Amino acid sequence: MPFLFLGILILGVGIYFYREAKKQHDHEGEIGCKALIVAGIILILVHGLFFRTVIVLGL
Repeated sequence: MPFLFLGILILGVGIYFYREAKKQHDHEGEIGCKALIVAGIILILVHGLFFRTVIVLGL
């Protein structure tokens, strides 16, 4: 479960700061926030793949 919570947290923070960077026309900030958003999505996918596999295989 920590991957899911961390993924949602990182995704939320990334979206918030992306909106702030967009308002201030900060291109470097936009790139960093996009990386945060991608990292959050990857963590959510890892949660889905890993924990669903464990449940299906019964490990």
